[in-house]
Amino acid sequence: MGEVQTAETVGQRLRRLRGGESPESFAKRFGVSRGTLDRYELGKRLPRSDFLRNVCEAYDLSETWLLRGEGPMRRGEGAGEASGGGVIESGEFAALPVYEPRASAGPGAEVPGERVVDWLHFKRSWLKNELGAAVDDLYLLYVEGDSMAPTLQPGDVILVKRWRTGPAREGIYVFRAYGAIHVKRVQFLANNAIKALSDNPANAAMVYPLDDDQVEVIGRVVWAGKRM
Repeated sequence: MGEVQTAETVGQRLRRLRGGESPESFAKRFGVSRGTLDRYELGKRLPRSDFLRNVCEAYDLSETWLLRGEGPMRRGEGAGEASGGGVIESGEFAALPVYEPRASAGPGAEVPGERVVDWLHFKRSWLKNELGAAVDDLYLLYVEGDSMAPTLQPGDVILVKRWRTGPAREGIYVFRAYGAIHVKRVQFLANNAIKALSDNPANAAMVYPLDDDQVEVIGRVVWAGKRM
């Protein structure tokens, strides 16, 4: 299998990967319901990141290729250009992708699709030593809305570390909820839910259930760049 045109959707790529396997079997193998898989394949919902990671592990695929149709299909292809996380590396610097839509510190930015709109360069040794993060686990978003002011202002750029399963601690996170992207201060609750708080006291806290497949923590904000 070679690269495909970017006009192909993530749902079409999933359907092509599934091949002759039944939807029920494929869905069970990757821990989702048949109805959820149908919505992924029909383009009615973006797949959760844990589902994408599991599919990529099973088929040795690049997450960037599966989600957006960009770059090499297989991990390790095109070495020196783009890694599975969409990072371009050159010498001591890594160019990290800036994605649209923006992370909203307000009502939420709609998520019709995600694409790379720019690249910002960071020293790899700084990313490793200061942030303790692998470059292919990092990406950038611009902030819109003022509910996280004064900590984050509209136009700030945030560096996000992809969320992996593991111990959860309070911090500023990016999450997807009901078709919108948010950046909030998040507390992880005992009932498998998150409490999203705004640093701007004019905004009320919200609770989101993580067992709803329309709610997903995407990553933790580990750095922010600001205009002065």
